[in-house]
Amino acid sequence: MTGHGVALALVTAWALLAALLDLRYRRLPNPLTLGGAVIALGWLAVTGEAMAGPPWKEAVVSGAAAFGFTLPAYLGGAMAAGDVKLCTAMGLMGGYAITLWAFLLGGLVAGVLAIALLRIGRDRRVPYGTAMAAGFMAALWFA
Repeated sequence: MTGHGVALALVTAWALLAALLDLRYRRLPNPLTLGGAVIALGWLAVTGEAMAGPPWKEAVVSGAAAFGFTLPAYLGGAMAAGDVKLCTAMGLMGGYAITLWAFLLGGLVAGVLAIALLRIGRDRRVPYGTAMAAGFMAALWFA
């Protein structure tokens, strides 16, 4: 397996764990989200590119943009802090295209989850981290 293949496998496993934890506990632990960001930054420093392949400058800007776009939602109470950290780490790992697709696909998954939660009468809080992680995994492998 090449270095890029190993990186994609690690990122996919990380995103899957985030999706499952958020779905089950409605929480994204700091060691997972911040740890993902630290690993992404370390990968950038060592290889000069994001774990999904884009150049380091693109990944840094993408991570900053993901943070900038999600922070207002957190401040407005529409998103949890773990979701902001997860999206920031995804930006650092994926670059522009992957992160944009993750947001688009994650939004669709969140909509489906919201409808499903309403239909079955369960907790109405949508696990946005689960939706974003699912969108991120799909973008990694298909975008």
